[in-house]
Amino acid sequence: MPQFKALILSAGHHPYDPGAISMAHAEHSIVTQINWYTLGYLSSTTIHIVPATSLRAKVEWIKAVAIADDDPSQYLLIETHLNSFHDKRVRGMEMLHLPDLDDDGELSAAGRASDHILYSLSELFADRGRKMRDDLYLLNQAPCPAIISELGFLSNKDDRNLLVSPPHQDRIAELYAQGIMAAMRKVR
Repeated sequence: MPQFKALILSAGHHPYDPGAISMAHAEHSIVTQINWYTLGYLSSTTIHIVPATSLRAKVEWIKAVAIADDDPSQYLLIETHLNSFHDKRVRGMEMLHLPDLDDDGELSAAGRASDHILYSLSELFADRGRKMRDDLYLLNQAPCPAIISELGFLSNKDDRNLLVSPPHQDRIAELYAQGIMAAMRKVR
């Protein structure tokens, strides 16, 4: 039985703010495609998925969770992004979440979920680990455990080649879905 009641999977940025751009490839377009592939892999599971295909949908979902009678800790929000950096040698994936601990002093649900996703994607990307951040709007405003998933560096040639290739996007999505499924089941 899943530990979380539902997953919201959101693509970072939007068409009017495409995020990082490298070699004519826009972050928003890439993560939107990867998320669609990921949703395809997750659709055959029993996980209740709420795809946030627009900024408005994401805001509405967050509001709905905040006012629902349900326990917000039963929801998991994952927003997919790509990194970019001036040093083109920097590569790899990282997961960002709030620096919080649960009631037992253990790593938060978002931190533990991040570990599952990092492990599953380590076949393709260097693992830069979990980063605890308290300065990001999405993480601070989410009423439920939230992760910003930075899948790779668009500024790095090796990461970019994986991220823009449809066959590699499909493999990324398959591994991403495996990590998400593990997180949904085992995070608590």
